[in-house]
Amino acid sequence: MDEGILEREAALAILDPQIHELSTLYRECHLKLGRGALIVYGELLESGYRPSILDYNSCRQCLDQLGELKNKRKLAEMIRENDPESEGVMVLVNLTVIWLITVNLKPCTPQSTIPSA
Repeated sequence: MDEGILEREAALAILDPQIHELSTLYRECHLKLGRGALIVYGELLESGYRPSILDYNSCRQCLDQLGELKNKRKLAEMIRENDPESEGVMVLVNLTVIWLITVNLKPCTPQSTIPSA
């Protein structure tokens, strides 16, 4: 199997146990703070960390916080163009790879991933 596919599946497996919570958190953050993305770290999720409103960032904050991200334009586009009623944008930082992920909020399952970094 292609190594990229295996990496993607491993990244999504990190989100899977908390996907419902993350989707709910995204929706609440969007209502309070407007457009943005959740930035979550794989190692923290695996150690039991539960993301909060503090992990939700505006587009500008995301771009500033992820200085090494090669695909900043794609992230900005995802945040700007997503429909927050039906999908959320999450940035999963997993070791040395940053995954840009859209999450379908109805039902709460990962929809697509774009590796970047």
